[in-house]
Amino acid sequence: MVLLIYNLYIRFLYLGFQIKTGESMEKKLVGMVVHFYPKVSVAVVDVTDTLRVGDKITMERGTEIVEQVVAEMQIEHKKIQEAKKGESVGMKVFGKTKEGARVFKVID
Repeated sequence: MVLLIYNLYIRFLYLGFQIKTGESMEKKLVGMVVHFYPKVSVAVVDVTDTLRVGDKITMERGTEIVEQVVAEMQIEHKKIQEAKKGESVGMKVFGKTKEGARVFKVID
C-alpha cells in the first residue's frame, strides 16, 4: 500500500512538471547518462554539478527529451538526498533515454 501511494506521488510530481514544459526554461548542465537499464527504467548518471532529490531535470539526446522530477537517487543501493560533482548515481527514469544523454537541471 505504501509503495502504491509513493508511486502515485511520484507520478503526480512528474505530470505536474510535464504541464509546465511549454514555457521557456533556463537549464544548467548537471551530468551525463553513462548507462541505461531499460527493463527497470534506471539510468546511471555521472554528476558534474550538485543534484538533489526534488530537482526538476531534463535528459536530452538529439531530439529525444525526458523531463521529470528527481524522485530518488542511489549510490551502491543506498538512497541519497544529494549528489555532488564526480559521483555516479542511479535514478529511476519516467520514460526512455540513452547513453550519452545530457542531464540538465531546470532553474525556475
